[in-house]
Amino acid sequence: MHFGIDDLLAAGVLSLIMLRRIEVKAARAQSYPHVPVEIFESWRKTLLSAYVLGAVSCGIKVVISLLWPLLVLRLGLGQVW
Repeated sequence: MHFGIDDLLAAGVLSLIMLRRIEVKAARAQSYPHVPVEIFESWRKTLLSAYVLGAVSCGIKVVISLLWPLLVLRLGLGQVW
C-alpha cells in the first residue's frame, strides 16, 4: 500500500476542514447583531455545504489512492498502467 505526500496533504486538509466546520456549526447569529439573521443563516448554510463538499472530496481522494493499486492488481491492469 502506497501512502504519498498528496495523501498526507489531503488528510491534513480534511482535518482542517472538519475543524473549521465545527466552528461554523457552533456560530450563532446572536454573536453578530449587525448581520441580519436570514443573511447569517444563508452564509452558514452555504459555508457548511462547501465544507462538506471539500471533506468528501479529500476523503474520496485518499480512499481511491489507497485502493487503486489493489484494484489494478485484481483486474490485472498492471502492465497497462
